[in-house]
Amino acid sequence: MVLSISKVSTDKSNEHYQYNSSTPKDASKIIENITEDDEESKENEIFIDKQVEKRVLRKLDLFVVTWLALFYFFCQLDRSNLGFANTAGFSNDIRLKNNEFGDANSYLYITYLTFEPVNTLILKKITPKILMITCAFAWGITTLCQGFIQNAGGLYACRLVMGFFESGILPVIYLLSSTIYTKTEKSKRQSFVYFIAALASAFGGLLAYGLLRVTGPKHLEEGWRILFFAEGLMTIGVLPLAIFIFPKHFNKAWFFTEEEKQCYEQRLVYYPELHESDKFEWKVVINMFKDFKFYTHAIWQFCCALSFYSSSTFLPKIVSSMGYTGINSNLMVVPIYIYGAIYYMVIATLSDHFKIRSLFMGLSTVAMAIGYAILLGAKKNGVRYFGCFFMIMGIYPTTGLNMMWIGDNLLTHYQKASYVGFSMAIANSSGLVYGQVFRAQDAPRYDYGIKVGLILTCVAIADIIVLVFHLRYLNRKKVKALNEAREQGHPLKRQPELGDKDPYYLYTF
Repeated sequence: MVLSISKVSTDKSNEHYQYNSSTPKDASKIIENITEDDEESKENEIFIDKQVEKRVLRKLDLFVVTWLALFYFFCQLDRSNLGFANTAGFSNDIRLKNNEFGDANSYLYITYLTFEPVNTLILKKITPKILMITCAFAWGITTLCQGFIQNAGGLYACRLVMGFFESGILPVIYLLSSTIYTKTEKSKRQSFVYFIAALASAFGGLLAYGLLRVTGPKHLEEGWRILFFAEGLMTIGVLPLAIFIFPKHFNKAWFFTEEEKQCYEQRLVYYPELHESDKFEWKVVINMFKDFKFYTHAIWQFCCALSFYSSSTFLPKIVSSMGYTGINSNLMVVPIYIYGAIYYMVIATLSDHFKIRSLFMGLSTVAMAIGYAILLGAKKNGVRYFGCFFMIMGIYPTTGLNMMWIGDNLLTHYQKASYVGFSMAIANSSGLVYGQVFRAQDAPRYDYGIKVGLILTCVAIADIIVLVFHLRYLNRKKVKALNEAREQGHPLKRQPELGDKDPYYLYTF
């Protein structure tokens, strides 16, 4: 059973809350109470011109979401290139020993997870444009510098710096989309961003397949150096366009007419989840750490993020164990990533249509567990390659839909900033783990790392079941309290300043 409450907006009707068909029968009393409250505030109602609002959304999609997707595209491309480079002798060329390659992958997440919460909290002060363009320029330079690496020390330094600057991208994308789009609007936009990220992995495989055949000048002749140079320059090269196109303040965006600017401002007032007037208070962070929901979301994200990060780095090597040697394995991962991107778009669309996250997250996780099991148990290369397609079904939906779900159930800006930032930090600590469980001595099958991935996937399945039952309990508790108060003749008032703790706010699934 799903309990949810959503805001309905039309030009000719009053603002009200609507329960879906699976809401308990006693919730009808709450609707009556809300309607009575609304009668008191009719004079303050805001009506939004739907035609103007459509134009606003189209322009935000074109000039904001497109650039968010491009930022994440290059972030994913530059982060995952070590895996492709390693198929062309990268580790041997710079004389890496033991598990130093895995250590280098882990080091990126030391700075990444440390500064993620900071970036989400300061976003409102320095604006998304300044933060993301600065970070993209810096990690582009760092990617380019990886082409000059001669030893493990240089590799470690580059990965630490890259983690610091990449920490300003993905959490900001989730937070930003949650502050300019409503629940029903944002998921398809975030899905597009993840779709582009999946294509980045596929494109990275194609790019690596071509560039790793190229040789550079003396002392820099290895093909993997050309790969780093090219990808770093690509990231830096798109930034001049971003400077001119991406808006600094959305309510004053150059692409809005005056009528559209007014409509954008009206949306911020009309939709509770878009309210930006709250001020940062440390009690928001403290309350977050007391919230059971925070830990269940963070555990889920940690378990699934390990698969997400390890797939981009070690999947080419796993595929190479199936008989596709050297740089040819880069080409063979392309269909897997493309399939994963298409699957995610389908799942995200269905999640929007049915207005439910948990079901599709759970199904995708089961598919990922099946994929891991096939990779572990199968002996024939064709069957193991088929298992990769099952595994990729869980890579993108599990992490992407979870972050959308977090935003769905929060209202204020700093609530979202805190939950997203700290959840991502805990989740990305899996980046420290995957470099240690996908060990050099286990190459090229990496059975030990696959076993760990399977175990964590099973933990995630149990975690989401617990979270769904917990949210159902909280919703029933609110419904009971509201009905009891009304029956006693003292109906509770709405308190939107409390965010999701508002007695009338019911959690979605």
